[in-house]
Amino acid sequence: MTITARLNHSKLGASEVDVILGLNQYRSVHDVWSRIVLGFRPDESDELREMADLGKATEEATARYHVRKTYAPLIELGPLVSEADGIPDDPDEALLVRTLSREPEAREWQRYTLDFYVRSSRLELPIVLECKNRNRWSFEAQGWGEPGTGEVAISVMAQVQAQMEAFRSDRDQWVGTNIPEVDSIDVPVLLDGQRLRSYRVQRDAEAGAGIVEACERFWRDHILTKIPPPVDGSNACAQWLERRYPSPDERLGRRLRPALATEEPLVRALYSIVEDSEKLEVIRREIENRLKASIREDVGIKGLLDGEHYSIRWSVSAGHIAHAKVIEELARRYDIKKPELDALREGFRGPSLRRFTPKFHRKRPA
Repeated sequence: MTITARLNHSKLGASEVDVILGLNQYRSVHDVWSRIVLGFRPDESDELREMADLGKATEEATARYHVRKTYAPLIELGPLVSEADGIPDDPDEALLVRTLSREPEAREWQRYTLDFYVRSSRLELPIVLECKNRNRWSFEAQGWGEPGTGEVAISVMAQVQAQMEAFRSDRDQWVGTNIPEVDSIDVPVLLDGQRLRSYRVQRDAEAGAGIVEACERFWRDHILTKIPPPVDGSNACAQWLERRYPSPDERLGRRLRPALATEEPLVRALYSIVEDSEKLEVIRREIENRLKASIREDVGIKGLLDGEHYSIRWSVSAGHIAHAKVIEELARRYDIKKPELDALREGFRGPSLRRFTPKFHRKRPA
C-alpha cells in the first residue's frame, strides 16, 4: 500500500465531513468507522470506478474553463503541474497546480486535499479550486443556488469549510506556494458534462470550528476507543449493516436462535409499531380511495396546504412487462435449451441481499 493509500485509509477526509455531520443520505458514520477501525472497504462495481475515473479526468478541464471564464484576461494558464513532480520556479507563468493530500501535524485525525490552486505572481489573492461534476437531477436535488454566489450544496459547503479550516492549522506545509491564506474556495461545477456553474465560498469561522469539534468528538469517542457509533434509523445505516453483514455465517447453521434478553425489548417495540402501522395503512387506504372517488376522470388535484404547494395525481402507469415470459418466448423462438438459458440467467444475476423479515403470529379472535 502506498503512503497516500495508507493516509487515506486511516484519517478523516474533508469529503467525509458531511457524513460525520449526518448530512449524507447515502453514507453512514458506520462506513467511516469500519474503514478506519476494521479496515473494511466494500467492493466498488466497475461502473462506480469508471464514474469516479471520469469525474477525476474532467477536473482539469473544468478548472481551466472556470479560470478562463472568471479571471481572463488577468490570468492565462500554462500547463498543469503536480506537487508530486515538483513545481517550476518561473514566477511569471500562471500554473494550474494539482495538490497532494496533507495531514495537519496538530490533528491526528485529519487529511485533506485541495483539488487545484493557481500559482501566479499577478494574483493578489490565491485561487483555490474544488471541482465538482453533477447531473441535473442531483444538482437540483442538492439545493445549489444561483451561479456567482456561495450557495453550494450543504455537503460541499461542509467539505470546503473543512478544507479552509485545515489550511489555517497547516500553513507550514504550504511554504513555497503563493498561498499565504485561504479565505475562500472557488467551486466550479460541470453540469451534465455540458455547462459550467461557478461558485465562490467564503470562509465561515464559526462553521469551521463546529466541523472541527464534531470530527474530533467522533475521533475521540469512536475511533480511538474502537466503539462503533450507535445504530440509528437512517437509510445509510441500514445500507451499512447490509454491507457489513452480507450473509449469515454458515458455521452457525440455518436455524433461528432464541432471542437474547437485550433483543426482547426491541422486538416488543417493533411489534407495537407494526401493529400501529397496519392500522394506519387501513386508514390511509380509505382516505386515498375517497380521494380517488372524488377525482374521478381528472388527472389529479393541486393546491396550498399550510402555505406549501402540493399535488396529488391519479395517473396511468405503464403496464408491467412479464420479463420471465419474454425470455421463455425468445428461448422457444431461437431454440435455446434450458441449461443454456439457466446459465445465461445466472450470468446476469445480481448480488444476494439479506432481507429483514419480522413475522408475528397472532392468535385469531374466537
